[in-house]
Amino acid sequence: MAMSRLILISGPVGSGKTTLSAALESKYGALHLRTRELMATRAQKDGSSLPKDRAGLQAYGETLDRLTGGRWVADDLASLFHTIEPGRLVVIDSIRIREQLDAVREAFGRDVVHLHLSAPREELSLRYKNRGQSSGIVELASYDEVFTNPTEAAVVLLAGDADIAIDSQRCSPADVVTRCAAGLGLLVSPSSQLVM
Repeated sequence: MAMSRLILISGPVGSGKTTLSAALESKYGALHLRTRELMATRAQKDGSSLPKDRAGLQAYGETLDRLTGGRWVADDLASLFHTIEPGRLVVIDSIRIREQLDAVREAFGRDVVHLHLSAPREELSLRYKNRGQSSGIVELASYDEVFTNPTEAAVVLLAGDADIAIDSQRCSPADVVTRCAAGLGLLVSPSSQLVM
């Protein structure tokens, strides 16, 4: 039985993680899982509710990381995998720390691909300003305030552990999807279509 392939996306706020995840879902039939939804399920099981503001979400995620050593994402994925059809592409939007990445790789092995998106800080700040409250989260006043959170500030370091790294400022959203798909081997090469 074919194992589902896991694509772990990391990158700072505004780098294009959700846009890429949604495109992989619509174009390649990927299952798009948001860690925010995993956190909401955990909060509900604990009889609480997930914060609706950026600072509250950051604090909630850091608490889960501290209590589980970053294993909560891997544990929640493992509990979901019996419901996912074998061989399906699964996109996780997003991982925030190295311990989350390591735990998922330990649990799922070679079926994990880590993709990191980045962009220059000035570009990220502009995107953040222009997004307003469109993310469904009550955002902080500025991008600089987002980066006062130590976890958020350290996300850029995950680029060093990425199997695929893409600068989303240098590419249009469609180009990011194409580069990602090429890196994942999802594109069919013209030579493979030749009839001999």
